[in-house]
Amino acid sequence: PVQYVIRPRTPDHPDYRGYAGQVAAGTVRVGDEITVLPGGLRTTVTGIDTADGPLDEATAGQSVTLLLAHDVDTSRGDLIAATAVPPRVTDEFEATVCWLSDKALTPGARVLVKHGTRTVQAIVTELRTRFDEQKLASTDAPDSLTLNEIGQVALRTAEPIPVDDYTKSRRTGAFLVIDAADGSTLAAGLVGAPLPELDSVDSCTEGGGDAAQPDSHALVSPGP
Repeated sequence: PVQYVIRPRTPDHPDYRGYAGQVAAGTVRVGDEITVLPGGLRTTVTGIDTADGPLDEATAGQSVTLLLAHDVDTSRGDLIAATAVPPRVTDEFEATVCWLSDKALTPGARVLVKHGTRTVQAIVTELRTRFDEQKLASTDAPDSLTLNEIGQVALRTAEPIPVDDYTKSRRTGAFLVIDAADGSTLAAGLVGAPLPELDSVDSCTEGGGDAAQPDSHALVSPGP
């Protein structure tokens, strides 16, 4: 996601418009074609500015300001991705969540999903599976998830967001579920992650909080 849009409007830089963030994965180069998500606008990188001066390319972990060929309509929370391998943009997806709250999760719950720097309203449309760590068994269509339980759910967001399966990209595949009433964290979520890949609540929460691992996209992000 883009963290800042920089437009100083000074006599020395009357037309400067830069998009600041951190390269989350891969490499971004001057001349690369990129797509701004979720809007889908395509343009080209014309410059890469840093605190130490301009670069021809930047790699994961570097804080940069991208200059683009077109004055695109983008803001904090938008995602800049390589056009060749963009995340999918959707308002419905399945995920594995580790429930971290004393409040039970039930179907139809209205929550907030924090994905990168973007926070959107969402509904848990279905609880599909609950995993019992002790018995190493799954229960289909459970009535609820309670503290420290892991389950697969279906979510619908109020607006589309760019996501990948967590197995493909930890940056765009991880999110948090937030209580809309008090802002507390209810769960860590992994998009599309199958239950057998998670052996404990710790593995899920570590994944949900780890947004800096390498993946297949060159993304501009604000960092953790």
